[in-house]
Amino acid sequence: GFDIIYSLQDEDFDKNNKLFSLPSKLGTKNALLVSEIMHFGVVVLIVLLGIIFKLKYLYFIGVAIFTAMLIWQHLLVNKKTQKNIGFAFGTTNGIASVLFGLFAIADLIVFSNQYPVF
Repeated sequence: GFDIIYSLQDEDFDKNNKLFSLPSKLGTKNALLVSEIMHFGVVVLIVLLGIIFKLKYLYFIGVAIFTAMLIWQHLLVNKKTQKNIGFAFGTTNGIASVLFGLFAIADLIVFSNQYPVF
């Protein structure tokens, strides 16, 4: 999903050089829709992962923050304005990933005595 957003800035170049990126083939609006669907799928999967492995509330706080940042990213970049692509891709992508990872690790450390050994 993040890469689709980043590739929006190359849509014209890709079309002119017959490169097969999602934005060049589907257009900005549909490429953003694919990105949204992929991000929704990721959120569903990480929630299911937390449920399956019986992770605790710190993990799910991380999921909530991660989800909010994905939504924010899609609000920053839309079919009308792409001027925020660098910030949306570079900054929010990095912050979202690091925060989610930190909350997941914190959950495992804080509740380590409650998790079975794999």
